[in-house]
Amino acid sequence: MSINMPDFLKKESLVPVKKLQEFTFLDRDEFLSENDVDAVAKKEARLNLPATASSGMDSNELILIQQLTQAATAATMTLNMSLGEIAKAIASIDIQGEKAELDNAVEKIKAELRKEYSQSENELEKLRKEAEARQEDVDKFKKENRLKREASYKESYIWMVAVILGALVIETTLNSSLLAKASDFGLFGGASQAIIISVINICMGLAIGLGAWPLKNHISTVKSTLGHLWIMLGAFFIIIFNFMIGHYREVVTQNPDDTGIAVVKQFSEGIFNLTEIESIFLVAIGLLVSAMSCWKGATQNDSYPGYTHVSKQRDIALERLDNAKEDALEELIAINEDCSEGLQKLLKKVRVDFARCNTLFNTFTQQQKLYDSYLADLTQTGEIAISRYRQVNRANRDDGAPAYFDKAIVIDFKQKPIVPKLPDIQVNLNNVVENFGSRIPALNVEFSNLVASYRQKLVEIEL
Repeated sequence: MSINMPDFLKKESLVPVKKLQEFTFLDRDEFLSENDVDAVAKKEARLNLPATASSGMDSNELILIQQLTQAATAATMTLNMSLGEIAKAIASIDIQGEKAELDNAVEKIKAELRKEYSQSENELEKLRKEAEARQEDVDKFKKENRLKREASYKESYIWMVAVILGALVIETTLNSSLLAKASDFGLFGGASQAIIISVINICMGLAIGLGAWPLKNHISTVKSTLGHLWIMLGAFFIIIFNFMIGHYREVVTQNPDDTGIAVVKQFSEGIFNLTEIESIFLVAIGLLVSAMSCWKGATQNDSYPGYTHVSKQRDIALERLDNAKEDALEELIAINEDCSEGLQKLLKKVRVDFARCNTLFNTFTQQQKLYDSYLADLTQTGEIAISRYRQVNRANRDDGAPAYFDKAIVIDFKQKPIVPKLPDIQVNLNNVVENFGSRIPALNVEFSNLVASYRQKLVEIEL
């Protein structure tokens, strides 16, 4: 049994992930090559253009700046979109919602703990009522039969079965050779007969031990008399049966053609008139096996009839109650550990949210820095391209270059990106994380105390 962690842990972080929007920086050599700056400059120089009297940039230089301005404009649009998405993501962070989710998650853990305890308590109460009912049966049985002692019985039949099987094997083994001469099939036939005889002896002994022996102790005179009568008749039948087997062996051994009539005739002439030691040994083995089976049957259950059954039902119910209680107590320990683990998972969750929130703010700043670097690179690319154009043009002219060639190159893309204002939520979210982290020790103690109180209540559920 383990508690189900709150759904809050299964949710994605309430802080979305926004990646930094990259800008593709221009390859300057490629830019110069695509615009054929050197060739254009030489072509213009052969025409002595731009004119010496020119005071501003010619059309070729303006074309270069226009291309760079287009790239700057595209970057500005990308920046506006990226900053807008980041700002929207930051604005969507619900600090109060995060705090409420945490509180709800803690309450969910408590509710799950109460639910699991309630289930264990209900199960144990059912088992306790069952044990009480079985105890009432025992008390009623003791009262009706004037018993003051507890029942004495063996919980398992394994040893009884083992002894009986051992006796069966021993008697069969010993009797096989003794009956081999009395069978047309030799040792195999003797073994078959021995098994049948052994089973009969064991069954008769068990019937007396399990049924007749306890019945003789019954408070009812009639039932007690029947028990004694059963014992006497059973003992008589066992004796008659085994001596009949002894006479059968002697008759068939001495004259294999004799029938069962000869056996009955010899038996009636003298039940104890056995002449061969093997036959006497055969009888003794049978009587011993029957007596041992009777003893095992008599000592397996209580000496009073029916007392074992009601007592065993009561003891089984008590054992089930004890086992279920032990399992429930162990599971409460595991639940306490689950609670502590759940709190740490909650803390980890809000820390992830806080880290992602910081990442959003950092991404917002880095996006602008990257944009500034990109525009600076575009400006530098324009300066290099125009400087190259003027240098090649000057070198290939027949007259002097315009005076503005010697002036500083000034490029202004005049871009005005839209930078949204961000809500100041970092401090508040950090407070939520820190406050929850500081609550965890107290919550662990609270859960431990709650589990301890539940354990105490479960311990008190007993007969």
